Amino acid sequence: LVRDDKSLSQENIKWVQKTVKEAHIPFVLVSGRPANGVIPIYEKLGITGPICCYNGGTLIDTDGTIKDDHRLERNIALELVRLGKTIKDLDIILFDGMKWYLETRFCYCYEQKKVTYASDCMIGNHYQLLDSFNTNKVIYMTDKKQDLDAIANKIANHPLLKNLKTYRGKDFFEVLGPDYDKGTSIDAVKRLYNIDSQNIMVMGDDFNDIPMFKKAGISIAMENAEPEVKKYAKYITDTNYNDGVAKALQRFVFNLT
Repeated sequence: LVRDDKSLSQENIKWVQKTVKEAHIPFVLVSGRPANGVIPIYEKLGITGPICCYNGGTLIDTDGTIKDDHRLERNIALELVRLGKTIKDLDIILFDGMKWYLETRFCYCYEQKKVTYASDCMIGNHYQLLDSFNTNKVIYMTDKKQDLDAIANKIANHPLLKNLKTYRGKDFFEVLGPDYDKGTSIDAVKRLYNIDSQNIMVMGDDFNDIPMFKKAGISIAMENAEPEVKKYAKYITDTNYNDGVAKALQRFVFNLT
């Protein structure tokens, strides 16, 4: 939906608005971010809608009602924090709803995530914080590839943690519970609107979108998606720089070629 710099094209805005306001089809954003990092995108689109955040872990209805809220078990989260602290300079982020927590602002990820999440972080000792809430997920961040390799290997080989869902990006590694991913958001949307999965269309470009592709009736990958991701899509649209979302909506919602 957005370009690499997170900006929205006017064509994408136009056709998303037409989908919602003229075709009366709900448009739902599914993101790994907390809700406060997704709301500004709705505002720029000029629409409202449910938010599937934390990679399908939480669904918030248009009126702000929390419909689903999956969390990591406390003992699991504590072990993830402990492992992260064995690697020097590895940033660890915890989440509680719309709040995100660091132990210090003097770290690699702070300025970047403050923009991404459209909010400032809370500060606290991670062990103590997990006494007061169960985290939605755990993110490790660093610009050192070897450190991400190390934490990924520790988790993959840990008997308590090896079944957790994980997702790796260029400078981060995130961990979620074993029972939710972006595919879970399809189940949540089905319940929310009382519709069949065959009537849901999804668009995506990254590995964490594959669980959605497997469940939706129409799965569309962006042209700039990873080759492995494209294998799971039924259709390919244009790139995120060439209004791929708008073109997919024109074709499948408005029957334009």
